[in-house]
Amino acid sequence: MGKSYLKFCVFLMSLVMVVSGSVSAQKMGAQNEYYSNGKLRVSRQYNDEDGLASVKYYREDGSLEISEKYDMNGHKIEEVNYGENGRLRENSDGWAAIRWKYRGANMVEEDYYGGDGRLKERKQYNELGDLINKQYVGDPDLPAEEYNPIPPLAGESVEYYDENGKEEGKTSVEYDDGWF
Repeated sequence: MGKSYLKFCVFLMSLVMVVSGSVSAQKMGAQNEYYSNGKLRVSRQYNDEDGLASVKYYREDGSLEISEKYDMNGHKIEEVNYGENGRLRENSDGWAAIRWKYRGANMVEEDYYGGDGRLKERKQYNELGDLINKQYVGDPDLPAEEYNPIPPLAGESVEYYDENGKEEGKTSVEYDDGWF
């Protein structure tokens, strides 16, 4: 086995390293899908750890429809809906954007925003994932019973706020040791 064979082996090893490095770099950057008309359909961005950082979904006309963000642990922390005009658009569930907060692996809060970008509703959870608090902000025309058609569970509180963030009322149900 001569020097040329040794050089060829070194070349092959270098080639393998370059190819595997480019695959990693491609994943670390962006991964895109396109419509048949050439316009971007889905764009995925990856962080330094090769974890998903964001996903953007586009309409066939090229306008952004939905944007999602993820934290370093892979939890979705934000979803935003856009209209064809590029402005926030409320979806069929009545919110334009939602943000999640985590403590470790547990989701502890959900914040819902309207088409105007203002907070509409906040839900808070304990470490077991039980809903422990709801806060409503804004719509003075919506009767309180429409905010919470199901009676709150024991230990849960519901707060109502006006469009300026001033508390309008609060209900809560405490645990009764005699129930269980």
